[in-house]
Amino acid sequence: MGHVTVVTHLLDDAAASLETTTARDETALHVAARARQTDVIAVLLRRGANVHAAATVSARRRVRYSMD
Repeated sequence: MGHVTVVTHLLDDAAASLETTTARDETALHVAARARQTDVIAVLLRRGANVHAAATVSARRRVRYSMD
């Protein structure tokens, strides 16, 4: 199962929240950006992921650069 399929399943069937954060205060969008998962980033953004969510400065930079 691909990452996009898993993310879509979690959002649709498991009622996962886009705002849930890790112990490092990273959202799924931050984690996807760190892993350079552009397909996952696209899904998360289409679903309304907040690009301005609070996280470490380096996590916010990764999100911003992955969108360029």
